[in-house]
Parts: sequence; C-alpha cells; structure tokens
Amino acid sequence: MLVVAWLMVSRIEYPKPTGRLAFVVLAWILGSVACLAAWAMNAPAGSTLLYSGSGLVLVLILAIPFYVVTVRRAGRTDPGDDPVPAAREG
Repeated sequence: MLVVAWLMVSRIEYPKPTGRLAFVVLAWILGSVACLAAWAMNAPAGSTLLYSGSGLVLVLILAIPFYVVTVRRAGRTDPGDDPVPAAREG
C-alpha cells in the first residue's frame, strides 16, 4: 500500500490514475485496509470480511485489462472517419 502511495506522488512515468479513476483506486485501497483492520482487530465476521475484500481485489485486478482495452478502443478513431486533408498551397 505504501508503494502504491509513493508511486502516485513520484515522478516515475507510468499511467497514474486521474479523475474518477483516482477516486476508485483510493476507495479500493481504503476498502482493503478496512477489511484487513477488521480482521486484525478480531471483529465478528472479520475473516469473512478479509476473504470478501481479497476476492474483490482479485476481481478488480482481473478487470484492469478489460478496462485498458475499453479505454484504448474509445480513444481510437476509425480511419474512414478522418476528414479529407486540405490541399497544400505551393
């Protein structure tokens, strides 16, 4: 968790979350820490929270490639949709 926090404020180049995605990442981290804290404090059903939190982390990790593919496809434009380039003067 500390490594992720350090990477988010570092100057290292990687796709850092911005906008809504940053809030999703923050909620993900806070939810995982809350489940781990409930288990560590021996709360009732703490082990269930730990397993469900771990399962959600695995689901999110598996969903990341699908999210990246969706964002990349949305960013592409169809070559047939490009306007005709203007004639060069000269």
